[in-house]
Amino acid sequence: MRRSSSIRCSRRQPLPALAAAFPLRVFPDAVGIPEAGRENLLPYGDHLFNAFGPVNSLVEKGALRRSELSGWVNAQCTRDVLSDDGFGAQLC
Repeated sequence: MRRSSSIRCSRRQPLPALAAAFPLRVFPDAVGIPEAGRENLLPYGDHLFNAFGPVNSLVEKGALRRSELSGWVNAQCTRDVLSDDGFGAQLC
């Protein structure tokens, strides 16, 4: 697996790097989402996760960018944007 410049493993704290690798690299590669803007997937996923719980400061904080992030995700998941080799293209 080649290293992405945005994902660096640390011997002291390997879990944050591994936790970021899936939503920033593995999942979007499998779906066929372009590389540009993938950093939006972390706050988008964070908000979705927090929204499953009670409304609290974490949900309210994420709600500030909800429209922006949802719009970005929706735009990346259209057939004309998804790569042909990702499974997302097969769903459209």
